[in-house]
Amino acid sequence: MSQVSFDVINARVTFKNVPLHMLSKFTFKDVPAACKEFKKISGVDECIIIQTSSRVEIFTVSNVETGDSPDARRSEGKTLILNKIKDTWVSLSSLEQIDIDHFDQTLEVYRGDDVYLPLLRLASGLDSVVVGKQEIFDELVQSLTDAKEAGDSGKILNKLFESVIRLSTRMRVTTGISKDVLSLGDVAVKLVDEKAGLDDKKKILLIGTGESAAMLAKTLNKREIKFDVTSRTFERATGFVTILGGTPIDFNDVLSSFD
Repeated sequence: MSQVSFDVINARVTFKNVPLHMLSKFTFKDVPAACKEFKKISGVDECIIIQTSSRVEIFTVSNVETGDSPDARRSEGKTLILNKIKDTWVSLSSLEQIDIDHFDQTLEVYRGDDVYLPLLRLASGLDSVVVGKQEIFDELVQSLTDAKEAGDSGKILNKLFESVIRLSTRMRVTTGISKDVLSLGDVAVKLVDEKAGLDDKKKILLIGTGESAAMLAKTLNKREIKFDVTSRTFERATGFVTILGGTPIDFNDVLSSFD
């Protein structure tokens, strides 16, 4: 006699294993629509996607009858679902062939009980670009809210996320990890504003597309300050601005644009 069980999967690509200028290739243009596509996978009943400027994470729940074949608890069943998740991800993104060929090395995957701790670290601010930053917590809460409203999440993912949100809130209050948190971008923009002043007459150029540039871009966006971005290749600059804002400029045109 078969019994109903479930398998929770978290598949993620983050700033830790993909340069920020390349992360845009892994993103979804329409997150709610992407959730619907992942739910079309046979056996997948729930889905939540967290998509920010530094990560793309997919959470799914697969309900299975453990007496059937292939049993989802066996390796072939687990591999089948995961392969379908990867195939769907590729079909919805703008990955190039070289990215697809190395997708297995790029993708982080957690299953079952192993999903909880990474999600808790994320919500509590321990796994964000700036440790303790409140922004990722708010984005996680919004992802859950959106999935609930769209009917994409269910009792398993709702319970998982709500538990993590409650515990991470207590952790943030108890430890004070979020108190007076300033990123490099916050400090840099404040200093420039104090020394030179930031107004519509000033032109701001970010050179490079690494984590420091990302922090600056986030701060500039929050303050609604326009900026340009350049890097060794125009492709890098374009990938960066796709997820972090700004206007890409070819490195060879930098000086002429800033006379």
